[in-house]
Amino acid sequence: MDVPALRGLAPVVGTCLRWKYDWVSVERTPPAEAAVALERWLGDVEEHWGVCGQVLEVDDEVVAYVLYAPPGFLPGMGDVPTAPASPDAVVVAELCLLPGTAGLADAKHLLQVMARDLHGRDVQAVEAFGTPRDPSTEATDRCLVPIELLDAVGFTTHRAHDTTPRMRMDLRGARTWKTEVEQALERLVGVVRPASKPGLGSSAVEPRTPLVRSGPRAP
Repeated sequence: MDVPALRGLAPVVGTCLRWKYDWVSVERTPPAEAAVALERWLGDVEEHWGVCGQVLEVDDEVVAYVLYAPPGFLPGMGDVPTAPASPDAVVVAELCLLPGTAGLADAKHLLQVMARDLHGRDVQAVEAFGTPRDPSTEATDRCLVPIELLDAVGFTTHRAHDTTPRMRMDLRGARTWKTEVEQALERLVGVVRPASKPGLGSSAVEPRTPLVRSGPRAP
């Protein structure tokens, strides 16, 4: 799964650069160049840190994806009241659900796979900025994850706020997601990879065959 596939979603959901760049850079990026800017960010994170996203496919079509990275790769978080994120945590940078196709249950699967990936990389915790809204309704809200979804996966409030609480899941302690994520998924999940890397296509797999793939780890 590579960035060109994500570009195919742009006419439907748009391309969200919030947090991935400082606000000045985002304002100066023409909409036609947003997908290229996203690819540049993905490539930079993978080169210096490792795999930073997961995608959910149904019948070979991408219906949802989640992106995540350490705080240092998210310079645009400064405008959030509950920022900064903890230095020992990886942050959910974006959760995108294709309207009318993917639901919160699919988003939960993605967050569970993300948690398993990060736990396997000895990351101590993952944090997300919560919202009472559904991020599938507005492209500008995709960096904010529904509070009830974060609660269901195992996050707890780390810094309270009326509209954007910072939620945290400690990956070193009790992991309520572990049993569920090890159960067979009914959709194909793959790794988000920058288009410039060779050999990024998904393997031919029946749509309902459970498969979780992980990319190479950063040194």
